[in-house]
Amino acid sequence: WQPLGMTSTRMDDPLEVIPNRVRGYQLINGQVKNSEFIDVSSRFAGGGTRSTVPDMLKFARGIMEGKLLSPATMNQMTTSMSTRAGRLTNYGMGWEVNPYNGRYMLVHSGGQQETRTLLYILPARKMALAVGVNFEGSNPGVYLDRLFQVLTGAPLALNVYSPDKVK
Repeated sequence: WQPLGMTSTRMDDPLEVIPNRVRGYQLINGQVKNSEFIDVSSRFAGGGTRSTVPDMLKFARGIMEGKLLSPATMNQMTTSMSTRAGRLTNYGMGWEVNPYNGRYMLVHSGGQQETRTLLYILPARKMALAVGVNFEGSNPGVYLDRLFQVLTGAPLALNVYSPDKVK
């Protein structure tokens, strides 16, 4: 994290006072309630960190500028895997690699008690969008979709339907 200037990202420690840490919430029977406390400090590769939206954007910049991985490794991580039958999964090694409305995007999401996060990277535009929400069960994608539309004047995805996935 240090080489990217991600000064607000850290491994979680449930006993440490982390400046500006927010509380998580959930909806129970139509009422907003506190999230259940879960110690995530042992989940090193699957959510054992605490970060901020600005640091998520620094991470995205590092990805786009090639500061973290070799081109060969980045290619592996961002190329859709396929099933034995040859169908694309739209998932690389660690990233969703989805075509949204003709735009190639890298997507990574996270979620657990207290939080939901979402990061979109649009390499061709040299653009990244990130959101962190402290409300369980929320859909952070609606915020990023709207933010993309505000910034570019175009919708990120069109809600169209075709029974043929390729079309």
